[in-house]
Amino acid sequence: MGVSATAVAEEKPVGLAERIKGFFAGSKLDKARLAALGFGAFSAYGVISNINAGILITIAWLTVVRSTGLTPLDGGNWPRFLAIYAGLWIGSNFLRPIRLTLALAAAPLFDAAIGFVSRRTGLPKVPAFLVMLFFIAIGTTSTLVATLAVLGGFPPGCRLPWQLA
Repeated sequence: MGVSATAVAEEKPVGLAERIKGFFAGSKLDKARLAALGFGAFSAYGVISNINAGILITIAWLTVVRSTGLTPLDGGNWPRFLAIYAGLWIGSNFLRPIRLTLALAAAPLFDAAIGFVSRRTGLPKVPAFLVMLFFIAIGTTSTLVATLAVLGGFPPGCRLPWQLA
């Protein structure tokens, strides 16, 4: 039982700097790997990114509400909201490797969910994937609005997002 030359080549010692670089730009986190995992990886990354965006929107929205007493939709607060959100979004880009890693880890679960939807509805994989994404979108949007409401994101007398100007 000998060790192959390939296995020996893959076990080269790696320093701290290389490990950090590998974590943020490693081969396991590339788009090709994500694409190879298919709809499961795509939907997992989408859900994880939407959760991230929802958290950023909530923080930016509540920051505007708490500093002005009005929602971002009132009193010319939209530019302030966008500036806060943009700053948070730029900062969150440093977490992208973590989101990709989570998506890769969750891809098999999402593939199983797509398979479940396909079997239950009798739809082929692509339409089942779209049905699943539709319900995920409803769930994440509802959770975002409910979280904002619970945390005081809609002060009394302020215009609500679904009300016309």
